[in-house]
Amino acid sequence: MAVDLDADLVDKISDVKNRLALGRLVPDENLHLTLAFLGNQSAAELERLHEVLCDVSLPAFFVSFRVMETLGGSTPKVLCLRASPNDSLQGLYVAVRNACRIAGITLERRRFRPHVTIARFGGGLSRNHEVRLGCFLSDQLPNVEFRGAIRSFSLFESILTPERAMHHNLAVYPLTGLAPSAA
Repeated sequence: MAVDLDADLVDKISDVKNRLALGRLVPDENLHLTLAFLGNQSAAELERLHEVLCDVSLPAFFVSFRVMETLGGSTPKVLCLRASPNDSLQGLYVAVRNACRIAGITLERRRFRPHVTIARFGGGLSRNHEVRLGCFLSDQLPNVEFRGAIRSFSLFESILTPERAMHHNLAVYPLTGLAPSAA
């Protein structure tokens, strides 16, 4: 389950991402903000979840990204943009988790750290690449401030290939209207 990013937001993220000459960059069509990782589920379980999600009615909203960070502890595994705290995003996350529970899908207990992964570093970075990443971050961090409208969320499947993960939407759930811009 993931938030769908609007085209303008994907373009802004892509501009920064493509300046990074390290790791495996996430293709633009795979950029997303994960709400819940469902793991392997049967068609019947996904159909039950789909029925519950069709009843979710929440307003569209805006999300901002102001922090670029690595995840993976002392050995960075990914570079991501972290979403700024947002009550609407948190509400959507809770609604999706509740829908999964109602549909009988048990999710892992994880702290919600909303972010968009922009690059993966596999087994980690060499010392030289860590230095290059540090330079990239110090150059980019003062300039990171992206804001975009969130108008829908999706149920999608990930197909893992040796080259990359490919994502295919199984269903899209629109959010209603558009929340007013916050100052």
